[in-house]
Amino acid sequence: MGDSTPNKELLRRVAQRLGSQPFVTQVNPFPSHKPATVEVVFDETAYPDQVSRVYVDLEVERSGNFYIHYVEQWDGHQKECRWDRHENPHNDRDHYHPLHDASTKDAVDRAYPADFGAVVGEVLAEIQSRWGETFDEV
Repeated sequence: MGDSTPNKELLRRVAQRLGSQPFVTQVNPFPSHKPATVEVVFDETAYPDQVSRVYVDLEVERSGNFYIHYVEQWDGHQKECRWDRHENPHNDRDHYHPLHDASTKDAVDRAYPADFGAVVGEVLAEIQSRWGETFDEV
């Protein structure tokens, strides 16, 4: 299983890098209600008016396990997905829980890079490609 201790040093570096991106409005490292998480809030102006908040929670452990949870808060509901690396009974260690509800039953196996920074880069590319898609869902 490995060390499940949060890798806060790595998360701080990722938070600093993401905080300089023009599409990020706020970075919240280790909020009290999620002390192992860096929350990254995106500029909601890239989304339809029905979307009030968009963020991603990043967690990474010293073992290399990670959990990246993307959330769009729409009027009256939310859409979410997750990129995960952890042992589990439902999929390979590397897997993805797709939009719109990040359900376990719909999870698909993935192969992520070993480097967490590279994983974050892939996730950001997927999130940015989502921007145009949201307008089709209004």
